[in-house]
Amino acid sequence: MPWIVSAPRAVAAAVLFSTLVAPAVGAQGVTTGAITGKVTDASGQPVALADVRIVNRSTGYATSSRTRENGVYLVQGLEVGGPYTVTVRAIGHQPYQRDDVDVGLSEATRVDAQLAPQAVELAAVTVTGGATPDFSPTRQGVGSQISDSLVRRIPTFSRDFIDQLKLSPQVVYPASGAASGAGAYNRYNTITIDGANQSERFNLSATNGVPGGSASGKIVSLDAVKEFRVVFTPSDVRQGNFAGMLVNAVTKSGTNEFHGGASYTYRSNTDVLGLHLVGELLRPSSFEVEQYSFYVGGPIIRDRLHFFVAPEFQERTRPATGPYYLGGQPSARPDSPSVALDSLTRIANFMQSTYNFNVGSTGLVNNDNPLRNLFGRIDYQISPVHRLVVRQIINHDEDGSFSRNIATYNNSPLNQNSGFRFGSNQFSTVAKNSSTTGQLYSNFAGGLSNELIVGYSTINYERTVPVQAPEVGDRACGDVWHRAVFAEQPARPEDLRARGQRHDPQGPAHLHRGRPSRLHAHLQQFRAGLVRGVHLPDHCGA
Repeated sequence: MPWIVSAPRAVAAAVLFSTLVAPAVGAQGVTTGAITGKVTDASGQPVALADVRIVNRSTGYATSSRTRENGVYLVQGLEVGGPYTVTVRAIGHQPYQRDDVDVGLSEATRVDAQLAPQAVELAAVTVTGGATPDFSPTRQGVGSQISDSLVRRIPTFSRDFIDQLKLSPQVVYPASGAASGAGAYNRYNTITIDGANQSERFNLSATNGVPGGSASGKIVSLDAVKEFRVVFTPSDVRQGNFAGMLVNAVTKSGTNEFHGGASYTYRSNTDVLGLHLVGELLRPSSFEVEQYSFYVGGPIIRDRLHFFVAPEFQERTRPATGPYYLGGQPSARPDSPSVALDSLTRIANFMQSTYNFNVGSTGLVNNDNPLRNLFGRIDYQISPVHRLVVRQIINHDEDGSFSRNIATYNNSPLNQNSGFRFGSNQFSTVAKNSSTTGQLYSNFAGGLSNELIVGYSTINYERTVPVQAPEVGDRACGDVWHRAVFAEQPARPEDLRARGQRHDPQGPAHLHRGRPSRLHAHLQQFRAGLVRGVHLPDHCGA
């Protein structure tokens, strides 16, 4: 078709367009910062064509530019943080140097310099730059910036920087769901990591707006986050595709010095030195959280090539809600089961002896939530003009799902959430997220600059059923117990048959196969797209 453009041509057009429009899109990058200022002589007149050299003391990366006719210079594409050293030289003037300059995300730090004549010995001139106002040519719109020191100091149980969005006064967390920015629905938010979109592509409320959210996952380790901004009304045309808030985070990089760290967190409801940490009713259930992470960064080639890695792992176990039997005794109220243990035992024994199928436990069931978050980044100073960054995020999250509920009985065949479930009903949500991003920062002569970002992400969700067999449960209907096997097999006619028999609770327990007198079958997407059939006693109704 005539409107389809080949990939190489599209990429070339994107590079050309981003380069041409660079001078007009503002004085700061989406994932970087800038340093700007004006160079004047002793009389206050602008100094043209002065050489401005900027060096990142932590990495050794250096770049340079020249002042224009009006004495103004602008160096963009600088990595967030620092410290930077700004050196200004011009013929006939003494060199000027300023140290410990910090660069903020999407901001231009102003460093003005007044040069003294070379032939005259003058005292050092100290220039103090003022804070960038909230509304200026280099920063526009409502927003909040969370610095790297604040990210490290704020305590968090989840070790997820998304929890720190509440530091912005315009962000609130409702009773359920993800963060809301300026009162907008959380599905209208956008999250970017190093300029690449990391929002939840399926746009489901259960994901809380982040990839892997449905499995209680997170985007990246907290150790990898350098700083981030929360903006609501940016005027930068490159920041869009949202109606709530934009979370723009940048990650850490290696430096000329090897550095690293590690952390380990453990929480549990078990007794410590005989001290009961939780109430008596919560002690039989297992609740444990282990989080361990480390980060390492350093030089591969000093002043040229650096690396940074930050993996993080979590092992979390939490009890399933609802009633259970433990040691032959029922759970305490209000979660005491209404289905007798001998009734459940007879069903389990029959399924084992007749179909060689273990329906699972009637006791406590734990839901496991393991998380695997891997992060790596490479920074390469190609030349004083070009700097290349490649980073990779790989996440693998799992979250077990199981619950029992008998508080509200529902006799509809479309509802199988009531009754007493056996342990084989448990399933897991598996989320996989892989994101690769490449960034090329360039500073050309005449103040031209370019920030090229190319990203590729894949997100995969699936629900896994460990037991590939029918779901077996026991539900009550009035004073009559009903045993049923809910089929979860591929769609075949025989799979729509239910197995069950109405009988007195005190009578013999047995099931039989065959077409029941009343069959309610329905097809719907359930877990892995399987089919189930339900048989209800006639007097229970549909």
